Amino acid sequence: MFADVAAFMKGLMLGSVSCVLMSFLAGGLYKTTPQLLYTNHISHRHIQLPSNVELKGGPHLTPPRLLCLVLTKPKNIRQWGATRTTWAPHCDKTIFYSPENAKVFESVVIPEGANSWSMLRSALLHAHDHDIDNFEWFVVCDDSTFVVVENLKYFALGKDPEVPYFLGRVQREEELDFVIASAGMLMSRGTLRRFKIASDDPKICSNSASAIGFWLRSQSPSKLLASCLKNMKVHAQNAEDSSGRSLFNDATVQDLVKRTMSEQGQSSSKGNVIEGCCSDLAITFGNVPANQMHVLMFGVYRLRSFGHTYNDLLEFHPVPTAKND
Repeated sequence: MFADVAAFMKGLMLGSVSCVLMSFLAGGLYKTTPQLLYTNHISHRHIQLPSNVELKGGPHLTPPRLLCLVLTKPKNIRQWGATRTTWAPHCDKTIFYSPENAKVFESVVIPEGANSWSMLRSALLHAHDHDIDNFEWFVVCDDSTFVVVENLKYFALGKDPEVPYFLGRVQREEELDFVIASAGMLMSRGTLRRFKIASDDPKICSNSASAIGFWLRSQSPSKLLASCLKNMKVHAQNAEDSSGRSLFNDATVQDLVKRTMSEQGQSSSKGNVIEGCCSDLAITFGNVPANQMHVLMFGVYRLRSFGHTYNDLLEFHPVPTAKND
């Protein structure tokens, strides 16, 4: 009998210790910010916003010139219209690319654009051939991505555009880091130059006209681009703020808030949902419907909180085409 009691007490003590240990470990896990849980914060390469120390003084504070490349289709006329009238005018120049000609909007026609990889590849080559010397940075996105251009320029500020930067929201699959297309992809002039070299050599960067065209059509354009650039020693880097929160988002604000509430559970009632959801200096939101683009435009550029001031060390004046803020 005493042996049974002793065994019972021993089991009870071991169970209690295990419970305490598991609670401790769980507590440590949930102290991680929701954004890091969501971003699958792997040990990939990452780069952050410039610090205040980096911003103080120096001739490097000239706002970088940005070319925005938007991939669209004639059937997405509402998305094209929303993009054209909201954030696109804030770019120094915006070019729309479409697989076929459309009378309702101006675009560069890419006949082989039905293949999404050919569409992306041709758009990048067109930008290189026509504007490589006119801009330092190039952002590529589809017509459902909303870009806060001023935050993007702030992120690029002080970075040498001849250095090969390939930035966005990074995901890893089978040892390949690639940038999620729906969140937008940012590359420096140095990267675009290297992509041009890679695209001219099928051993480095295959194209849809090759013998493995069928295989290419089944692959993600994001992965194919990352693979090409990796062969040129250019690696995808996750763009983050000082807290490690991603600046490029592949979802709407509404979806990001929902995800954060789901990850935080009951702690979401403590008022830290927005802080955990998104960076204050977020650059993009993805999969945004046309009507929500106008909502974002109002929130980003029009809505003001009376009496609230910001201590930014510098400001970017809108480009002449940005008459909607």
